[in-house]
Amino acid sequence: MAGKSKTYRRGRGEGSIYQDEERGLWVGRVNMGWRDGKRQRKVVYGKTRKEVAEKITVARRDVQQGVDISTNRQKVADYMEKWLLAVAARVRPKTAHSYREMARLHILPTLGGI
Repeated sequence: MAGKSKTYRRGRGEGSIYQDEERGLWVGRVNMGWRDGKRQRKVVYGKTRKEVAEKITVARRDVQQGVDISTNRQKVADYMEKWLLAVAARVRPKTAHSYREMARLHILPTLGGI
């Protein structure tokens, strides 16, 4: 085989899933919509086809819930801010406050700049 990868028939909504035999991994690519006139794609890797399909499902769900899964590098502090906003809509106000305080006191001072 010339390209050293096999393409199998994908399930509905799975995106493109194929096996990279050279690296011994399954690769999944899924369209995540458009931003600033450019198509956004997410690439995930896994040891099995099922694992890759599950990762794609999680990525799609995150986008629907408003979590930014951009492939650009970002600091933990930036991601945490976006995550706290997204999770606040799904939990009780006291829980959201607790998450913000734990992030402010414990996570951001140590990991925020990474």
